[in-house]
Amino acid sequence: MPPLWKIRRELLRLISAPVRGATELVRSLYLRRYYDGVLARRIKRHQGVLPLGPEIGIYLIFPSNGVLPSHLRMLREMVASGISPFVVSNQPLSDTDRMLLTPLSAWVLERPNVGYDFGGYRDGVLEIADQLPSLSRLWLINDSVWLVPQKTSWFDDARTLGVDFVGATSNFAMPRVDPEKFREIKWSFSVHHRNFHYASYALGIGQSILQHPGFLRYWKQLEIRNDKSRTVRRGEIGLSQWVLKRGFSHGATYEVECLDAELTAMNDFEIDQIASDLIIPSSPRLEAERQRVLKSIPTNHTGRKDRIAIILSAVSRQASGYVLPGYSLRRRGFQFLKKSPLAASPQVAQSMHKLISRIEGEAGAEIYAEAQLISESQGYDRV
Repeated sequence: MPPLWKIRRELLRLISAPVRGATELVRSLYLRRYYDGVLARRIKRHQGVLPLGPEIGIYLIFPSNGVLPSHLRMLREMVASGISPFVVSNQPLSDTDRMLLTPLSAWVLERPNVGYDFGGYRDGVLEIADQLPSLSRLWLINDSVWLVPQKTSWFDDARTLGVDFVGATSNFAMPRVDPEKFREIKWSFSVHHRNFHYASYALGIGQSILQHPGFLRYWKQLEIRNDKSRTVRRGEIGLSQWVLKRGFSHGATYEVECLDAELTAMNDFEIDQIASDLIIPSSPRLEAERQRVLKSIPTNHTGRKDRIAIILSAVSRQASGYVLPGYSLRRRGFQFLKKSPLAASPQVAQSMHKLISRIEGEAGAEIYAEAQLISESQGYDRV
């Protein structure tokens, strides 16, 4: 006979599984309806100064410290790129905030903070539902990233790509290995993984998708709730998979399909710099391996090979937008810098501040000051 505690555990599991299933069914059936019927009535709408044009950009913000210079910088970039900003705030706005936003926006919405970024995107899309078929492009942007000035705008790069659905970066297209087996990684790129998706912080959607009747239906039926994993699965992954399954063309402006070849073509100094600048916010085991690799000699065969393998392993586990900011900004002309690694640990925050200090000009000073605010909100010492 198995121990009594094991029998009790298995009985509880058998009993709780149907309960969890029934609870999930109730949530999926009624939470969205409750939001649309009750909570959505709390949405506040403010008309901005700018008109709505053929390209609309829904800009989702969560201004916990008020509207910041980086928010206004993003709006100015959108306007300069011929895009009408439609701001959706998941946080109540002060009068000062609204005064800052309305001159650079067509509309400003304040909504209940339900459903993370896709909850906000959904409200924005439903607000302009009648205009979707006539738009040449719809953009979805959120403030989880800073905009770093480059020679060309991301919006221009996205248009140049010439696809129906464009993201800045993608995830779940590369092989993954255990951190301790990082040397075994065999680089390949495939969009056929069931969790493959384009990152939701920057997306561009073309006319052929906007005119598809299923596109608006997707947003109307999208389940929203304050559950991060389900939001990612139904929103970030769900939208990308909806596009792929219907055969629309798609791509990322920052593709990593040939990253292994790029790294192989670089000299030892460049490889060592990229490995030194890696940001690994959510895998302490891989970070420990990186620290060991960095102690090896970068100019010998093993040291160089290990550095390339650790870079590829980091990208495969958490995407280039998170782990390669130094390389992305310097070599790729990438315009986005993720904020979330600043909250991972004091050590990661310190590495991020070091990278941010290299960004020149007014934008660099803005980003550095805002990064300090994030670090302080986490209880970290000023860097």
